[in-house]
Amino acid sequence: MLKYSEVTVGQRPMRSYTWKNQSLIGVSNRLLRPVDADAASAPHTQVYVNLADLTFRAVNAIIIGVGLALGIVFIAAMPQRAMRTAESDAIEFAMLLLLMLMLTPLSFGYFYSWLMLPFAVITQRVLVGKGSVLLWWSLPALALLALGLAFPRGSQLYGNTFFATLLLFIGLSVELWRFKRQRGHRQALEHLWTQGEQG
Repeated sequence: MLKYSEVTVGQRPMRSYTWKNQSLIGVSNRLLRPVDADAASAPHTQVYVNLADLTFRAVNAIIIGVGLALGIVFIAAMPQRAMRTAESDAIEFAMLLLLMLMLTPLSFGYFYSWLMLPFAVITQRVLVGKGSVLLWWSLPALALLALGLAFPRGSQLYGNTFFATLLLFIGLSVELWRFKRQRGHRQALEHLWTQGEQG
């Protein structure tokens, strides 16, 4: 399970870097270096979708950099304990699920049933009038996912599910950051108000 090389992740040599793997590792290796993106185990014509021709080491450096950046964004967006509410917790848990989907080494289609929670959080915020910014991120994500219905293999070759998940993560990060700022301003005003009443 802990094997990771130029040809395989874990014990899945025929699926590791194919269109079925929508993780950061799978999509990065597929798009940034020449690897067979077809999932056929029988003899077949190899399919390449790479946009660059980087070394395995360079691709791994990019994967580590993107993974660290996503983790830092997640931590930076999290509100302090005193600022947390049920709303912020829901956004935070949705972001954590999205991180898990993107950063796990093997992430196949059925894993993405987990997108139900992020979409439920987004829908709830839009319905109560607090998620207008989220629409700008979730509608393109929905469009990318819809490409998978029209062109299941072609769109997944280029990581449509991964990039849709990334857009949702960015949108929820922006929303949680906005929530944290608004909550901080509100707490600062309440503090000033109580000091004014005491004075």
